[in-house]
Amino acid sequence: METLSLTSGAGGGATPSVEELAERREVVRDKVRHDAREIISVLRLDFPSFIVRQLKERYVSHPEVRLEPEQLRALKAEAEEAGRRAVEEILPELEDPALWLEGAPELPQSPEERRSLRHNPEVWSRVQKVAGLVRELLEKYGLPVAGEQGEPSYKLPAWFIGGRLMVSLVESYWRNLAELRALEAELQALERSRVRAERAAEWDAA
Repeated sequence: METLSLTSGAGGGATPSVEELAERREVVRDKVRHDAREIISVLRLDFPSFIVRQLKERYVSHPEVRLEPEQLRALKAEAEEAGRRAVEEILPELEDPALWLEGAPELPQSPEERRSLRHNPEVWSRVQKVAGLVRELLEKYGLPVAGEQGEPSYKLPAWFIGGRLMVSLVESYWRNLAELRALEAELQALERSRVRAERAAEWDAA
């Protein structure tokens, strides 16, 4: 990945100017937005499949609960409708760039953490709304909501979907967000230094 050294620039050891840092910040901010769009595109494909996967797994794993063929057909039809609802109702909430740029109070530290979106609670809490749709159908059809499998919970897919690997997209998101935060911190430090220098000059000139 292309990165910016905050202590050396293109001039062979020269410190990057404020203009260079600000320009790079905009480039990286666009990268974060792009990562978000790519992640959402995978969720658009996986949300409907996730609902069906969860319902099938609960039914297959609990032979004590038996549904008649017409009930199963009705459940599968409602699962498809729930998938459409997930795409239409949940994904628009995730299209707000501020959630991705500002929703993570702290950056993940370990490689494992950087393969998850849990460190961005603003994003992750909205993603998990799809599990609520599964829970509604489990309760409606008398299938276990908890038990050995625990409460329904969305997990990021570990396989390719639509030619994209979610883990790689999430790792790219965290890398770019980390660089963006570093650039913002450098720009803030430069601004503080500029203000101090101006104040010092005012004092000396008085």
